Amino acid sequence: MGLAKAIGKRKGFESPSVEAYLLLVRVTDLLQRQMAEVLKQESLTGTQYNVLRILRGHGRPCTCSEIASQLIVQDPDVTRLIDRMEKRALLERTRCTEDRRIVWIKLTDSGAASCARLDAPIRHQHQANFKALSETELHSLITALTKVMEA
Repeated sequence: MGLAKAIGKRKGFESPSVEAYLLLVRVTDLLQRQMAEVLKQESLTGTQYNVLRILRGHGRPCTCSEIASQLIVQDPDVTRLIDRMEKRALLERTRCTEDRRIVWIKLTDSGAASCARLDAPIRHQHQANFKALSETELHSLITALTKVMEA
């Protein structure tokens, strides 16, 4: 079923770019809702999980600005996000001894365990999301979306 039928649109779209945009928004919403269900088992939001993955990937403490620059979905208040995650003991902050303006954010054992418990369910969700596409189609989709992002 195409987007026009899914949303009950009787006439065609104004242009292919309008249809592509609306389809991306619709698919993004679907994927985010499905991922939220998976993340619910650890009581995490998508952005919180993204922070855990960033810290785990670095394997070292990071600054707030490093984390903010690598988020998939930008969050205007990373400091408050970090506050909430620190209260849950998913990460901890330490002030740099050489430069008190710098605050290091480190993944805790609890945060790492939470992230690890989600690895398999998230991998499974990603596979389920894209099972209708061949590997070639997935690569074409990645190429097309990268062009849109870089335009």
